Amino acid sequence: MGRLSVAVIEGNSPNFRVTIELNSVIWALSKVRLIGPTVQPLPVQSGSRPTDYLGNIRFNLSGTNKLEVYANSGWTEKGGSQTSATDPVGTEGAGGGFTIADGADDTNAQAYTDGGNFILHEGLRYNDGTTGDETMGATGNTRMFLEYVSSTNSSDFAFHTGHTNPGNVAWPQYLCVKVTNYRFGKVLNRIRWYKHANAVGNVDVFGSNQNIQRSNFTDESLYNHLGRLHFGGSGSGGEGSERVQTWTNSNGYRWYLVKMVDINSSALAYPQVGSQGGYAMYPMTFDKT
Repeated sequence: MGRLSVAVIEGNSPNFRVTIELNSVIWALSKVRLIGPTVQPLPVQSGSRPTDYLGNIRFNLSGTNKLEVYANSGWTEKGGSQTSATDPVGTEGAGGGFTIADGADDTNAQAYTDGGNFILHEGLRYNDGTTGDETMGATGNTRMFLEYVSSTNSSDFAFHTGHTNPGNVAWPQYLCVKVTNYRFGKVLNRIRWYKHANAVGNVDVFGSNQNIQRSNFTDESLYNHLGRLHFGGSGSGGEGSERVQTWTNSNGYRWYLVKMVDINSSALAYPQVGSQGGYAMYPMTFDKT
């Protein structure tokens, strides 16, 4: 490999800048030190996030005014200031979705959610109790809703509403997941869910960037409806099998809401509701494909 040794690199008069063509790469196999300036300039960019090299950094001007680092196949905010006390809301529908052009994260991702995500839920009882939605007295449930593990053992159920029909099962049931803290949200379009033979049936998916809290997370007026899915329903068999359902989505959301509406064995068009009763499911996960 050739070697160029210079004491000074200087551009042409009058500004003496050195211009490098767009998309060029300078490889420095040792330290690069800037002596003289009182600040270290960083790449400054607005708009959609590029797919880039591990460890790269930039300052995002798309409303976040935050430093970002590219790691683990995605950009992560690392600091900076916020323009307001609350996260922003986009212009797409009641849920305030952000477009990819706005800066929504559209990077493909498998098993984007896991047991570490912040969740809110209602009606997902583990037994036939008349009150509460987080009791575990009737089953030896050991799995969280998003702890994506394949099993055919009932002790690994993540969702278990009981066995009476409909008994004390509350309908509909809700699982709300905060999928990201990134201000412009994550584009997601698929759920993979391990099912019990007696599974949930029709399910609606919603997205939102509104100020979602425990007191309002079931308020569907705060979301955009993204799709109607079907996960088998009562008597559908396939114990422990994976059910994959997708929807069309090109907007980024920080919150995704899953609304279980029935155990119907056939898919129904939104907003129809079929037969209801007890069901069980193993854990699920969200993807971007």
